[in-house]
Amino acid sequence: METTLWVLLIHLVELVAIGIFFIVRKNNKLEQAVKQQEQYIYTLNILFGDLTDSMSKIDEKIWVEGDAELGEIFENIKRINQTINSL
Repeated sequence: METTLWVLLIHLVELVAIGIFFIVRKNNKLEQAVKQQEQYIYTLNILFGDLTDSMSKIDEKIWVEGDAELGEIFENIKRINQTINSL
């Protein structure tokens, strides 16, 4: 009887250790995914920031916002940049 309890205890400890191993492994994978997404958002932020700056320079020269179609595109780009900045 005592031997059976020791065997059960050992297997219980093994199961807990295996569970912890899998949880830590999954956590590491999720952390890597978050880091990749942060890098992706950061890159998009830079690209749209540069695009907004370029559009502002063009707007100063030829008044893009005065044209309805181009102004709408320009405003959409600004909103996308603001959304990315909020992330």
